[in-house]
Amino acid sequence: MDQKNSEITMDPRNQTNSSDKSDTGKQQDEKGNIPYGEKIGEESDHPNLQGQQTKQLDRLQVKRFACTECDYRAATKTELLRHTRRHTGEKPYKCGECGYRTADRSALTVHTRKHTGERPYKCDQCDYSAAEKGTLDQHMTTHTGEKPYMCGEC
Repeated sequence: MDQKNSEITMDPRNQTNSSDKSDTGKQQDEKGNIPYGEKIGEESDHPNLQGQQTKQLDRLQVKRFACTECDYRAATKTELLRHTRRHTGEKPYKCGECGYRTADRSALTVHTRKHTGERPYKCDQCDYSAAEKGTLDQHMTTHTGEKPYMCGEC
């Protein structure tokens, strides 16, 4: 497998010049506009969102960092780096017990629980515990009677 360049690049259409700042102290693009990513957490002037804090919406809409290998776009350099590892095959996180390697630190944390036996997610209705939150969530349906999957024939 070829080693691809794992350099993170930002979409050139969204780059800003740090020396060009308005009196608000925020970076401006070549047209003098403040990039959308600089507005995170500010109130929107969009008529449907007026007066609402739109931090979460802005984060979902702002994807300033573009992958050079595919159409993926990320809101942060960290997210782009994590994605880029899919293309490069880089797996910098290694288990000290068995040699398991992964590109994602949180995946190593979950994997390590197999060796330590740690099960931090506890059921508050019985003595069941799980190594992953999703597994506990699935277990909780045994107490609620919830059946999230329906048979297509019944």
